[in-house]
Amino acid sequence: MGIGGSGFSAGNQLDRVLTPLSQGFATVSTSAGVSRNTMQDSAEVSNSDFWALRSTGNSVIENFYKKPAKYRYWNGCSTGGRQALMLAQRYPKAYHGLLGSCPAINWARFLSADIFPQIIMKNITNGDEYPLHCEFKAASVLGKQISCPELPSGNTTVSEAAVKAAEVAWAGYHTVDGVGDTMGWYFADTKCDNTGNCTLSPFPIAANWVKNFLMKDLQADPMSLTHSQFDRLWQLSVQEWSSFMSTDDPNLAAFRDSGGKLMTWHGLDDIQIQAGGTEEYYKRVLAVTRGCRLLSIFPSAWRGHCSGGFGAYPGTSFQSLVDWVEKGIAPETLYGRTSAGAERPICLFPKKVSYVGDFECDRLPSQTTLFRHVRKRQAVILAGASSAPYPQGRLVTSTAKTHTLFISGVTSRRSDGSLGGVKTASDGTVTLSVEEQTSAALGNIDAIIKQATKGKGGLNNVIDVTVFLTNLARITPG
Repeated sequence: MGIGGSGFSAGNQLDRVLTPLSQGFATVSTSAGVSRNTMQDSAEVSNSDFWALRSTGNSVIENFYKKPAKYRYWNGCSTGGRQALMLAQRYPKAYHGLLGSCPAINWARFLSADIFPQIIMKNITNGDEYPLHCEFKAASVLGKQISCPELPSGNTTVSEAAVKAAEVAWAGYHTVDGVGDTMGWYFADTKCDNTGNCTLSPFPIAANWVKNFLMKDLQADPMSLTHSQFDRLWQLSVQEWSSFMSTDDPNLAAFRDSGGKLMTWHGLDDIQIQAGGTEEYYKRVLAVTRGCRLLSIFPSAWRGHCSGGFGAYPGTSFQSLVDWVEKGIAPETLYGRTSAGAERPICLFPKKVSYVGDFECDRLPSQTTLFRHVRKRQAVILAGASSAPYPQGRLVTSTAKTHTLFISGVTSRRSDGSLGGVKTASDGTVTLSVEEQTSAALGNIDAIIKQATKGKGGLNNVIDVTVFLTNLARITPG
């Protein structure tokens, strides 16, 4: 297993190597000679041999064990995710399975744009006021006093400048002429000391990228840039570095032909690398690389960058990749636990998590029928989108040739919430028709079977029925 890096580091982080070693993998990782994190040494900046990963490590493994590895995997997040995509695009035969999480795909585009909100904020506020992170329309809190524990007073009033800075940041990078990028929203980070003095706090890796690689001055202050000056540097970033650092080539035909599998998950609460860039890349791959499925992405709600956040961490992701490579089982749902310990499904894009009595993955975003993925996939519950969580079906046993569907909770309730066989007169009196109620209930059973069998089954497949006759006047007064 190859282990990826983070930031400007190609790898060689001991904590990430120990777990796969304990699982029986021969592992390889390299620092490529560069120090951790932010790339501040001039010798490292000027020599790409320090920070460009140039070896997959397979020859080392083969020379030591005197035979090639049966399966070769890669596991990395952030820069490690970018390395996974680089391997798929440029070295398509190096690995059988690549797990590239929260990948820094569009490095030359998004990284410099990470400091754009701070530049705009400085120009708007002249360094006096700074907004907090918000998850709603900034204008809705204009003039309101909000809690700010970092300030001595414990609160602050949202100013018009703060609202404008937040809206610009969330809208994403755009030039002075209004031409925008498609990566998504950004956050304008600040930090305040115990005296109430607040300063700009740009993402260090992004700030060092701008000053070292674009401004080419290790002593420069990126926060001194005007909007138009930043526009030119952003353009230079794309022109000079895309082919070297970005991994946004959607043509994965060679990787497809090698039989490789590429899987990624991305936290939707990632403020370092926007999940929108991963979604954009996935759509471009589908448009360019035809044929069998080779790329799967799983957006994780409320999850941060690689770690952190309140959302579920997809702990089953690597094992799902192994099953895909070695058993041919393409992943449909990952499972993970939130910071509070709750289990949640993480759906294959473009499916989305919904809550209908439990967290579920839509079959398709446009359909109302949902599959409920029960723990360990021991059962599947099929529920219609109605005002009540029934009718429902549960797959209780199956063999290679037969499937048993247990259907329960069926009434005459239709999918729109109305009740078949129930008529209400203008004076409020209710008339019940047993025949129409029975017909509606049987229609629901037929619909469930058809949904579960994709139209191949129906009422003719029913082999046993239990009917309960309920006295509604007794159990529902009025």
